[in-house]
Amino acid sequence: MEEETKNILTKNQQNYLMWGMGVGNLLAAFPFIFLYSKFGPRYVFFFASIISAIITGLTPLAKIYGFWIFLGVRIIQGITFAADFAALGILCTQWAPLNEHGLFLSLASSFSPFSIFIANFLSGIFCSSKIFGWQFIYYISSVFCFILAIIWLLFYEELPQFSPQVTSKEFNKIQNGKSNAHIEMKTNKQQIPYKAILTNVIVWICWLNAFAELLPGVFIMQYKPQYFNYVLGYSIFDTGWLTALTSLLHIPLKLIFGWASDKISFMSEKQKMILFNNISVGLPGISYIG
Repeated sequence: MEEETKNILTKNQQNYLMWGMGVGNLLAAFPFIFLYSKFGPRYVFFFASIISAIITGLTPLAKIYGFWIFLGVRIIQGITFAADFAALGILCTQWAPLNEHGLFLSLASSFSPFSIFIANFLSGIFCSSKIFGWQFIYYISSVFCFILAIIWLLFYEELPQFSPQVTSKEFNKIQNGKSNAHIEMKTNKQQIPYKAILTNVIVWICWLNAFAELLPGVFIMQYKPQYFNYVLGYSIFDTGWLTALTSLLHIPLKLIFGWASDKISFMSEKQKMILFNNISVGLPGISYIG
């Protein structure tokens, strides 16, 4: 009992642990883009996944050794998590047909809400269990991460033409309309115009919209279980499955809008971007005010 009391985290420490993952993600975003462009995602993503699996499995032990060790582990988890988002762009570029980018990106990015669904559901079970405990969430997640990393290494190829699972018909569909630079991801040794990108107003507008969309979403994702448990008074088990369900509900809409983005032909790409951006940012903004 004394050891359990000693390991109880304060509210500020809990907040730092949540922010730690975001800090790690922010620090690693550009390095992973560089690594992917230089070495390709196959081995880079594999090693990031292995590190994530190891760190996740060691998380319960890190908590025992103190807050700062625990915080360091969370930052490393954030660093490895950045590998996911950096890989999405390359996967979409290399493997998606030009006329299916929306659906492909919607499906590929659904890993985040789906993983939250699994994690919250298992958390409700293990945290309310008298046999297992919260530590088993990390152990099971670690095992799954190892398995998925091996599957990735065995089946993923840098380019579709190297994959034995891709037929010639599928390959032609994937490459239809793409330039050689698009297909090979080559820049002809020209330097990327970072200054022009960073001083472009449209780029900043896109970033600010993404920030406006993701910030409240991440905030709700992080603190939703505490709100259900402490404020609404639900049991730990009910909190687990209720928060898991809410994370899963928006995946169908995500896929529908991705499909619609590809299929709508009576609007220009700019008009579609404005429409879907207003929906993704405007409607949540109204709901937050309400």
